[in-house]
Formats: sequence, C-alpha cells, structure tokens
Amino acid sequence: MKTKTAYSYIRFSSNEQESGDSIRRQTELCQKYCDNHNLKLVEDQKFYDYGISAFHDLHAKQGNLSVFLQLCLQDKIPKGSYLLVESLDRLSRNKLSLAQSLINSILDSGVNIVTLSNSKVYSQQSQNDISTAIEIMLELYRANQESELKSLRIGKAWSNKRNKAREGVIFTKRCPEWLEVINGQFQPIPERVKVIELIFQLASQGYGKQKIKTVLNEKGIKPFKHIMNKKPVLSWGASSVQKVLCNRSLIGEYQPYKNINGKKRQVDGEPIPDYYPKVISEELFFLINSRTKNPVKGSQVKISNLFSGLIKCHYCGASYNYINKGKWQYLICYNGIKGGGHCSYRSIPYKDFENDFFQFIHDLKVEKIVSPDKSILTDQQKLISLQGMLSDKQKAIDNLLITFSSHKDKEIQASLQRTIESTSSDISELKIEIENILERLRSTKQFEKSVTDSIDKIRQNSSSGDYESRLLLRTAIRDLISKIVVYWVKEVPLYLVVYKNGNHSIISKSSTMLEIMPDILKLVETI
Repeated sequence: MKTKTAYSYIRFSSNEQESGDSIRRQTELCQKYCDNHNLKLVEDQKFYDYGISAFHDLHAKQGNLSVFLQLCLQDKIPKGSYLLVESLDRLSRNKLSLAQSLINSILDSGVNIVTLSNSKVYSQQSQNDISTAIEIMLELYRANQESELKSLRIGKAWSNKRNKAREGVIFTKRCPEWLEVINGQFQPIPERVKVIELIFQLASQGYGKQKIKTVLNEKGIKPFKHIMNKKPVLSWGASSVQKVLCNRSLIGEYQPYKNINGKKRQVDGEPIPDYYPKVISEELFFLINSRTKNPVKGSQVKISNLFSGLIKCHYCGASYNYINKGKWQYLICYNGIKGGGHCSYRSIPYKDFENDFFQFIHDLKVEKIVSPDKSILTDQQKLISLQGMLSDKQKAIDNLLITFSSHKDKEIQASLQRTIESTSSDISELKIEIENILERLRSTKQFEKSVTDSIDKIRQNSSSGDYESRLLLRTAIRDLISKIVVYWVKEVPLYLVVYKNGNHSIISKSSTMLEIMPDILKLVETI
C-alpha cells in the first residue's frame, strides 16, 4: 500500500512561546502520529506561523498557512494528504462563519485534517456527517469565544494599568529615551538630559530647528538610540529636534492611549501630570512652544489671547480671531473678517469678554459641571440593561446549539447557524459596549479632580498679567473647556461654554440678561 503524505502546520500567537515548549510539543506530536499511522511527513515543506494570532485570520492571509491554502487551490498538495495540527484552533479562532469557511476550503481540496490532541481525522466526507459538523462548529465557536474573552481581559488589564498610572504607579518599563527604570522608578539619563537642555538653550536664544540640528551634528552629538523611531538614526534632523521641543513628557506628562479593534490608536483620557520626572521647567517648555515656527532671536513673548482656537461661531462654525488694533483688541468671526456674505462682521471687545469669563468662573459652582450628570445616571441604567441582555443572549446561544444538534434537515440547520452567528455577533457588541460604559464611569472621578484643579488655577491667576500667570491660565482653560460658541441675540453676544465632558453653561452680561431672557430660553431648548 502506497504511503500517504502528511504536512505539519505549527502556530502559536506569542513570541514568548517560541522559546518555550510550544514548538517542541507540536513537532513531536506530528512525528508520533506519522509513525503510528504509516504516514510520510514532508520534511522540506513544513508550514509554521510563529507569534501570529488566529483571532483575525492574519496567518491565513499573510502567513505560511496562506501559502498552504494557495497550494491546495492549485492542486499542488496531493488529494488524500493529511494536514496535521495540534487542534482546530491552530487553524482559526475567527468568528464561526469565517472559521468554518477556512476549514471547508481545506477539506474541499481533498486534504484531510488531523487534530493531534485527540487523533481525530476530518475528511471531505465529514462535512456530510451531522455529528461531525456539530463537533467542528462547537470547537470553532469555543475557540472564538475564548479569544474574544481573552481580548477583552487584556484590554481591561491595560485599562487597569493606565488607571494605576494615574495614581503614580509605573506599569511598564517603556519610557522616553532620556529616562530609564531603576528599582521601579524613572531616572533621568544625565548625558541625554544635557542634550535636551542644550536644544532648549539654543531655542531660547532664537535658533530655529534647522540651525539647532546643524549645531548638534557639528558638535558630534549622537541622536538618542531610538528617538521617535524604531531604527537607530545616525544624525539629527530638523524633525527630530522639533519632536523633542514639543514632547510634553519633558515636563512630566504621560498621555495614555488605547487600541480600538486591535488596530486604531486612540487617546485614552486626559494626560497624566507628574508621571515622569521633569527634565525641563514648564516655563521654558511653554515659552519655546508659544513662539512661531521660525523664532526671531531676542523677540518678546506675550500671551494676549487666552482663548485661541476655542471660540467658535454658531452660524458658520469658524473660529473667532483675535484682532489687535493697538489700543483696542477685538474678537471677530473669521468669515466676518473675510466678508462676502459668509458671516456678519460683528466684533466683541476682547477685554470685556475676558472679564466676563473670569467673573463667570469666579461664580461658577463645580457641581454645575460634574454633578448631577444625567449621562452618568443614564450609563448606570444602561449598564444594568445591557448586562441583562448579555445574559439572555448567552442563554439563547446555548439553546440554539442544543436545537441545532437535534435537527438533521439541512435547511433548518443553515437557518439555525445564521441565527447562531448573528447572536454571537450581538454578544460581542454587547461586551464592547459594556466595557465602554465601565470605562466612562471609571473616568468620572478623574474628571472631577481635573475640573476642580483647573478652576482653582483660573481663579488664582485671573488678576495677574505676567507671562507665567497667563501661561497657567491658558493651560487651565484648555483643560476645562472644549469650546465656547458665540450666539447673537438682539445684537448682544451670548456664549455657550462647552466643558470637556459635554456639559455646558451660558455666559451673558447681567445688565442685558433680563431683556434677552426669552431668547435665551428658546436657544437653550435647541442645544
């Protein structure tokens, strides 16, 4: 009898497993099965994917498994051959329909699949056997649910780590290139801090990034090993200098990020102050970053407009520009300045606006912003509802699987399978929505503290005109407020202050408030 051929496929999802027992175990299982079943293992065509997850079938699109699948489609793998895998989840952990499609594509090509963990053989004929079809479906469904749960747990673990970072706990050794972790603490690297100090010293003297780059390279100062890049760089570039100058980690800030759907990187909450040791003073950092892109040596720095980019026109969406006419300063809609019918030219005396804003903040109650927050109550109610829906969906899946196993009619099975897939998708969406709500609820206390700190800074510095105080004011205002929208009611400006959490307040001069109150009430109804 002719000896049939067998091909091994080995996969594991983490690089750490390469140095562990995974490769040895799967290799030994392949050889042992071939010896016991008179199969010839093809030694010069071994297929493996190391450090690749099967949750999104990346290995089947770009990895070695994709090569094997192509060979099957091209009839270059002899029919009747065997593909040896530790278990079906080595081939796919994707959602049920896609995982089944991958398995069926292999079986349809005439290649048998052997799961070495239980010596089970799946063939083209197995697709017509109801008990085997259910067995495959349940195994693939279990694998997908395990991976999804693991993904959620990992996401939650990182979320907890980021929350601990807000309490000052160092949760990773990854840090800016001028720091290192020693005995669980961030420590500056002296020689690199000196380079940073030189860069800021040159910038404070009026040198631009091109000139700073030239000075560093002429002095033979090497760039940091991986500064803003994954690969080492041999010389300083203008962009490298710029990235150092605007890196807020220099003043101790850490901005957490999170991945969305395992791919897109998104800001996760407010920056964490004092997480890293400061290597540059805030005054010097903001002084340099408040200047133009091409600083002029000896130029005077002044913060005239505390609200740059925050004040928006309700009617056209453009920003209100700060116009300095010497003795008088105004805020005017950008489209109003341009003319051409885009928006009316109506000016707001800047000093009046600033005074009105400071008076508003002086009288503001913190509770107006952070409590009572209807959205929090809504989230809490929604969380209870979603958890109940999740429980119902999970029970429904169990019942559907039992019903599926009791029917032999293929049309009924196909209908049930579609329902199972749809319900599984609903469960995944519910889990993500529940995690998002929990994350919002956890961030509430952090936001309350941020609001209180910002208001205190504004109140303490509102009467000062020096640079440092104006700098603190500008930062605190941006920490507190998302935007300020300008409305005009009977030629009187009215300001809708939108806070970072979406709550809002209205600012209007008290002398005109009674006169325009009916219009204000109509306006509020539309917000």
